[in-house]
Amino acid sequence: MDVNASMIADFADVARRHGDLSLTVLTREGVRDRFTNGVPDEVELLVEVPDYYTPGAVERRVSELLRESSYDLVFAPREGDIVRAARLREKFDIEGQSVESAWAYRDKLDMKRRVAAAGLDVWPSHRVDGAVDFWNAVDELGYPFAFKSRSAWAGETAAFVYDEDCARKAASNCFGRLSADMPARYVIEPMAGSVMYHVDGVRHDGEYDPPQIHQYLERFVKYLEVERGQKPEQVRTALFQYGHTKGLLTDLLVRHLAIDEGLASNRNPSWSPPAARRR
Repeated sequence: MDVNASMIADFADVARRHGDLSLTVLTREGVRDRFTNGVPDEVELLVEVPDYYTPGAVERRVSELLRESSYDLVFAPREGDIVRAARLREKFDIEGQSVESAWAYRDKLDMKRRVAAAGLDVWPSHRVDGAVDFWNAVDELGYPFAFKSRSAWAGETAAFVYDEDCARKAASNCFGRLSADMPARYVIEPMAGSVMYHVDGVRHDGEYDPPQIHQYLERFVKYLEVERGQKPEQVRTALFQYGHTKGLLTDLLVRHLAIDEGLASNRNPSWSPPAARRR
């Protein structure tokens, strides 16, 4: 289950090195056209699912495939698909990450509870399942604070609340879309009050090891090869920035503005985002 042509090519490389693997890929509409040299041979079946981001469509198609054929693995590298892939594994008795483990990865409260149980300090979080929880936490914490979903993308659901007016607006936006008896599954966290840094890596003995950097470079190389159809010498030129550098990422920015914001561009008029994106 994936939505990115470059990453699909990565998995095809793994299958190629393994020698006896074939892949069935479920993705969103328009991904097939991103392969300038055609879909990799290791991808036995590529299914573009209409309305990929709406829960239900992908699960239905995967269930059909799992009933029709035998599969050894179901994997979902996209963060938003982790839990539903785990549910499919448990339904069809396929080895891999369980629903409990998947929720521990996605649910911020459960994640912090497990980390705290291991003896590590965690930033405090207040569970919010309804308006009463919300205002109790506000009265206890005061302002400012962050209000965000326990399991959805925090960057898309977070509200930064600085005063009573902000709090009322955040509460209305959250609880106004729910029935009175439906839990909101949100958290409130106090502001850190200091500069925060994003670190992609591993902390050990007070030092950070950034092992992800090479993965980012490999992903960009794969994008240039697979989606841009560049030859090795062209990839090398782009990677080391010999010559023209302006606009190197423009196509990627245009694409993701279309996906995330629905903004069209005449730079790539043949490509359009899905009719609706829900994450």
